[in-house]
Amino acid sequence: MTKNFVSFHILLNLGVHIGHHQDLNTTYSYYYILGIKNNRSIIDLSYTIYYLRFIMLFLKKLGSMQGHLLFYNSTIFNMPLYIRLFLIQLVSVKFQLSISDNKWKYGQLSNFYGQAIRLVKLLNIDKEMIYNFIELFQYVLFYILYKKIEGVSWNVHFFKMLKFWRFVNQFKYYNNFKHYPDAFIFMGPDNNSVAALEASSRHIPVIATIDTNSDFNECVSYPIPSNDDSYLICVFYFQLFVNSFLLGKSLKINKL
Repeated sequence: MTKNFVSFHILLNLGVHIGHHQDLNTTYSYYYILGIKNNRSIIDLSYTIYYLRFIMLFLKKLGSMQGHLLFYNSTIFNMPLYIRLFLIQLVSVKFQLSISDNKWKYGQLSNFYGQAIRLVKLLNIDKEMIYNFIELFQYVLFYILYKKIEGVSWNVHFFKMLKFWRFVNQFKYYNNFKHYPDAFIFMGPDNNSVAALEASSRHIPVIATIDTNSDFNECVSYPIPSNDDSYLICVFYFQLFVNSFLLGKSLKINKL
């Protein structure tokens, strides 16, 4: 299989076509359901392939424009540790893209820039410079240890400083907080619709899987009719989208 290729055979082997029980089908899902087998809905893979190829072209173009991607799976914090580490290595460590590996919290994306500016002001960090995770961690640690208010116990002080630790925990794989991502790749939007709503509110294109039980599509810019409960399918999509993005990026570099 090439790096940027999707076929009916590959999707069939992955089980992309296997939907939920027919009683869970939504009105929106009926247009891409091929039929019912053993009380389970079967997704028409021709729709899946069509949308995937369209998304791959979009990401290829985005890569040629030197854009930035943010990846998230609504169940990633429940995944086995080795799968989480593989996704982090694939997306963030190896290719310097962003991934959130914690449970999504309200305001994590829509108010991210505001949080970053406030933290920079409190820690007296030069806004013109870009700091990596280690440098930011040192600033936060210094601020927490040496900025305790007189008369306040250390327990109370550390509890008040939790907001900084939460931000650092978010910053570790999303260190480019000067601008928002150019596309949000989201697996399993029904399990946590807040993330897609936040991205949509910031006019960020949302690429998301839509299973047969999904009734959440108004904020999804590029839907993928697909099973979204499999870890293997998530890894496959993340790898596919990263490759499409990097292909566009390499073509741009070669032209230059």
